[in-house]
Amino acid sequence: MSDSNPPRHKLRWYQYSLSSLFILTILVALASGWYSNEMQKAAERRSRNVWKIVASLILRGRDARIDNIQFLEMFQAEAKSQV
Repeated sequence: MSDSNPPRHKLRWYQYSLSSLFILTILVALASGWYSNEMQKAAERRSRNVWKIVASLILRGRDARIDNIQFLEMFQAEAKSQV
């Protein structure tokens, strides 16, 4: 009674309980919420830094008639000095 073909194992899907799926969903939601919050804080910090640079350039008594290219060059130089 020896079979030349051994029995094949059926491929099985992993089985998860509904509570495990719920916990996984909650963990993913918490992680994405934390990440979104951190990105929003970083954007607010960058925005504050931009306004600090603009204010410092204005308060230095720069001529109000400078053109956009000069202002952009000063802005970039100031941004590099604050980093």
